[in-house]
Amino acid sequence: MILFKPCGLLFIIFLFNFVSANFDESVQSLFKHEDHIINNGKYYITRNVNDVIKNGESEIPDLERKLKEADNNLLHHNDNTQDDNEVNYEHTINKRSATTHSQISVTQAELHDGNTQLVIHWAGLNSSNIAVLTKNQRSGSVRTSNVYFSYDYGATFSRKISSSSSGSLPHARISDFVHAYHDIDRYIFMDQHTPSLYTTTDSGRNFHHVTPLPFTPSTLTINPVKPWIVIGHDESGKNLYKSSDFGSSWIRIQTRVEKYEFGFSAATSQFETNADTLYVRRRNLDGSYTILRSETYFQNDITEQVVISHVTDFLLMNATMVAVRNSPSQVTQ
Repeated sequence: MILFKPCGLLFIIFLFNFVSANFDESVQSLFKHEDHIINNGKYYITRNVNDVIKNGESEIPDLERKLKEADNNLLHHNDNTQDDNEVNYEHTINKRSATTHSQISVTQAELHDGNTQLVIHWAGLNSSNIAVLTKNQRSGSVRTSNVYFSYDYGATFSRKISSSSSGSLPHARISDFVHAYHDIDRYIFMDQHTPSLYTTTDSGRNFHHVTPLPFTPSTLTINPVKPWIVIGHDESGKNLYKSSDFGSSWIRIQTRVEKYEFGFSAATSQFETNADTLYVRRRNLDGSYTILRSETYFQNDITEQVVISHVTDFLLMNATMVAVRNSPSQVTQ
């Protein structure tokens, strides 16, 4: 998939190569110096490169500049122009023919959507489903949004959730969504304004509205093997929550949590053999940080499992944990 922004219009080119299954790798090679625009299999684009679109923090790179450095044969140029101040922007999903050797399928669809930011997710290999979130987000707050699903590789899209109160669609201001790795029909869409969730187990054909929530989710993470288990983090309250029924009900499992990660990854080399293993970085009362580990989501642990203390951050990479400590003289617990 290629993202670019000529003449104030948004264009998205979907290139589905049925020979190579490594879809993310081909996109990463295109944006090899700007890979932070690809996050958890989702692709981000904004009409204004100064707009903040990733978790309210990161800025989108200069897509026009990067794409000029890419393979121009992959780009489909459109000469239509439109004033950036006009409301009725066109979001075009485009693709062009390729050689027989590459076997790339081509489709095109237009959303006619007025929002300025897009988040796009392909469900995965052997799936024809694509989820699209469009939104206007300023200063971390979503003003308007729409959620679309395509079931034919992007040839057509149906709007499923909208911030507009007209019609029979669910009414919500969706800020982001998560997708289950092992059950590709499962999605959870977050409305941080309410706050509430919209869950689906059939790729948006039906939704279950979960409201009210006991917290405002900053991030959600679906268990990589057990998709009915979901972990939610409240960034403002620093609390960690767990759901065992795909978001329908929640219990708090930890406090003062700054960061969390599953120890098992279904997509890469596993760090843990137990898919329920969870690591958290918890802020201590003295201001220091401790990395904790649990195989029971901190619900049935006899003793607290401290991995390392007095650290500032940690990262799980393949079969390795990397932890950062300011002073080497501080001892490991």
